[in-house]
Amino acid sequence: MPNSSPERLDRCWRKARIAARILLREDQGRLTERDVRIGHLLARDNGLTN
Repeated sequence: MPNSSPERLDRCWRKARIAARILLREDQGRLTERDVRIGHLLARDNGLTN
């Protein structure tokens, strides 16, 4: 297992990073259907907040 802090291994933290990358792709105009599908799933996730 990598030598990381517990915060980095948190599932919500990982999901938030994925959501942030999707938002960046949207700003760049490089959004894919997969990004949209995953974005909808993450938007309904209670573990992620603004």
